[in-house]
Amino acid sequence: EHFVHELAHVKYSSLTWKEQHQFEKKWLEISEDKYHHHNIYENLSPQQNPCDKFIREAATTSCYGADSFEEDVSEVVSTVYLLVKYGSTYPERISTFLRNVEETTAPRVLEKITLAAEYNFFSPRERDIASDLLRFQFRKSGSTQP
Repeated sequence: EHFVHELAHVKYSSLTWKEQHQFEKKWLEISEDKYHHHNIYENLSPQQNPCDKFIREAATTSCYGADSFEEDVSEVVSTVYLLVKYGSTYPERISTFLRNVEETTAPRVLEKITLAAEYNFFSPRERDIASDLLRFQFRKSGSTQP
């Protein structure tokens, strides 16, 4: 998982300047550029830590992803990897991988997954598997979204 996270940084760096600019612009529109840079919440107690709020605002998959655009991309790519690798073999783990994705933010996370696939962070097949598992997670819980 950590290796995939770091590879996502490398993949982003391998895009041309124009591709980086286009990708970042689209990603920031989805996340509404609601990042909380430099771990400003790091020294807070668990009761004070607004991590859940930060995750919701940026529509990301982890508190670390809520830190910046770069970390968000890598965390979403890592989540896709985990869903594809373990989702069908260990379906009970899907909710663990998606524990920070809420019904209200799932459509934006799906948009990020689609965008990352467009820029070849992973294959269309992997995009489809991860997207289907994310949708299934909310159908299973009785939700009407996403």
